[in-house]
Amino acid sequence: MDSDDDETGSNTADHFIRHVTVRQLLEADQMHSTAPFKIEDKEFKKFILVANICYLDECETYRDIGLDDGTGRIKAREWDENEILERKSNRKSFQVSNFPYVHVVGELEQYRNRNTIKVMDIEAVTNAYEPYYHVLHAVHDTLVYERGPPVSHIHQS
Repeated sequence: MDSDDDETGSNTADHFIRHVTVRQLLEADQMHSTAPFKIEDKEFKKFILVANICYLDECETYRDIGLDDGTGRIKAREWDENEILERKSNRKSFQVSNFPYVHVVGELEQYRNRNTIKVMDIEAVTNAYEPYYHVLHAVHDTLVYERGPPVSHIHQS
């Protein structure tokens, strides 16, 4: 799961979707504008985040979504690539007054010197345990990137 090249020469950061927290996204850095982002010196491209929607601002061609998972708050932007007439009917709606949890698949980008999320997919969380599971998965992914996969202690006879 590290960022070394595989046999085909493509970057493995393109092949894995990493579970992250908002704090990790806010602290991710980039060497230059076209370089991949890194968390703790490990490259990543796509990620999964579970967070509360704290604000929602709908515009004609996109919507801005404020996400907060308890570790920080980040702005996400979901671009609408549908035709104008289909746009309103295809868009997933959320009741912001209830501060729903959402499951976001996205990519990180910089906008005005701030890390923001380009939303690729967003779904409402229906399982009450999903936020807890996500935090555990984010910790697991971070430890695997840092220390490598767990060693199996199963002995074959």
